[in-house]
Amino acid sequence: MRQHPGAKVIQCTLSRQKPVKAAIIVFGNSVEIIHDPQIVTENVAAVFVKAGQLRLGLMSVYFEGDQDMEPYIQQMRAATDKIPTQHLIVAGDVNAWSHWWGSSSENHRGAQFHGVITEMDLHILNRGQIPTFETYRGERLYSSCVDVTLTSQSILAKMENWKVERNLITSDHNAITFGLRLEGPLKPLEPISTRRYNTKKARWAEFTTLLKLGLAEQDVTLSSVSNVSNKDELEDILTRYTSVIHGACEKTIPKVKPWKGDTRPPWWSAELHSLKKELGKIQNSGERSSHSKLEGILHGTRP
Repeated sequence: MRQHPGAKVIQCTLSRQKPVKAAIIVFGNSVEIIHDPQIVTENVAAVFVKAGQLRLGLMSVYFEGDQDMEPYIQQMRAATDKIPTQHLIVAGDVNAWSHWWGSSSENHRGAQFHGVITEMDLHILNRGQIPTFETYRGERLYSSCVDVTLTSQSILAKMENWKVERNLITSDHNAITFGLRLEGPLKPLEPISTRRYNTKKARWAEFTTLLKLGLAEQDVTLSSVSNVSNKDELEDILTRYTSVIHGACEKTIPKVKPWKGDTRPPWWSAELHSLKKELGKIQNSGERSSHSKLEGILHGTRP
């Protein structure tokens, strides 16, 4: 799946051996995305989301219908253990039938997966019996409920409006929509300053040691860089490289204290302040006849 401006795609890019079946797409700039490429596979994608006070783990899964479920379940458990929050939403196609999520019958895969859900203390959001999968083969309609949405107990009361949308997409799987009620609206992330650490007080020897260890653990080497063959692999290795540097900085370099002095740039002057105020008056007046006066201000002259 290609990356597009304004959207972040989390999918398997590390040692991929088969087509990607699970991914997460985050739109907009209101949340911070943190993901570990080591726990993202072709069939399980997991990410940690931060936005204001919100801390949320998201997981997308796809269990091959003709394969044993256990390896996928182990991947799901491993990802859950590494997400640093108890607030979790899991969604995907598990290719299993159970009355618990709207199927007309239950098979052994459904019983197995329901046992896993119970053991992990997750709760099923599915309601009703509208099929999540519908397709015509020849003149026959095939339908089933194989897509499951789960959440942790900690945010169960905040989940709302779960429903199957039959007319939203053209896939043979229907779209599933739901809401998460928040304490307040999400705000765009503030730009990150390029000046975060006080390098004058850095413990450089310790930083170098942690950097080398981190690069080795994340397999960021000259050999792995030389073997990069596409932009997805390049993005993945850059993400790991940046993560290692950030981790080493956090442990060995103190952060710069917030500036409490004058926030105005050094070139700001009383004349610019006056011009800014006058420009604001013209803009607020909404008078089109002020165009010539505005033009004079922008050229630094008084009308």
